[in-house]
Amino acid sequence: AISGSYSGVGVAVVEHKRGLIAGEVYQGSPAKAAAITKGDLISAVNGKSIAGISSEAAVAKIKGPEGTKVTLTVAKPKNGDQKKCLPAKEIVLTRRAIDIPVAIGKIFTKDGRKIGYIGLASFTGNSGRLVAGQVAKLKKQGAESWIFDLRGNGGGRLDQAVDVSSVFIPKGMIVATDGRARPRVVYDADKAYFRTADPLVVLVDKGSASASEITAGTMKYRDRGLIVGTRTYGKGVFQEVIPLDAGGALDLTVGEYLTANGTSILGKGVVPDTRVD
Repeated sequence: AISGSYSGVGVAVVEHKRGLIAGEVYQGSPAKAAAITKGDLISAVNGKSIAGISSEAAVAKIKGPEGTKVTLTVAKPKNGDQKKCLPAKEIVLTRRAIDIPVAIGKIFTKDGRKIGYIGLASFTGNSGRLVAGQVAKLKKQGAESWIFDLRGNGGGRLDQAVDVSSVFIPKGMIVATDGRARPRVVYDADKAYFRTADPLVVLVDKGSASASEITAGTMKYRDRGLIVGTRTYGKGVFQEVIPLDAGGALDLTVGEYLTANGTSILGKGVVPDTRVD
């Protein structure tokens, strides 16, 4: 998730009580070739149900070495409703190396006005630079307002949340971190990334977590943009990975994030200004 590449089938997912719901299906991926589309319900992996387990555990079963096969049980929703799916089918996919298209940009035209759309899949090592590049490119094409899509973005690196937020905010606090045994640290915007002060809407859902919530919270509490969608996940803590001599590692929670208004998002998430399911 942090590197932006892995070996699997090429589909972003959202946790569901019956398994996983397919989100973005990446171009050129095994999932795309198999006609898996956004909204499909994945209920089993290699014949074993994934209902009721975490998305992390379910995804771990789907990922694997490049060139190996995995069988997914997939059902397409009837009229967009996962409660009324068409009969499920078993699809055999060959895993391959997937490079996640971290940031995508396009232009929409509404009533003669050009709106720049940017979708961000994760907060990897160069997300700030990629988002800044997309904004600059779309501005040259005439974009005068913005939609920033963080739906299904499970987060990533803290420094990239700061850089991405800085694309839309030139100065001031983005986020703070605080821990029982750690001093409070405030992260301010980096003006080197700033690209636009034009009107902004940020799209979020329950799959928007961690760094996504930092970014959405910054836009909301700094009065920079309108948050549209559903309440975000509520992942307001961060970890430190401590290698162990035996070969494993301890992933220890050491502190929490505080948004620009000084509050924690842990368990609460970011509440949209306008709710749209």
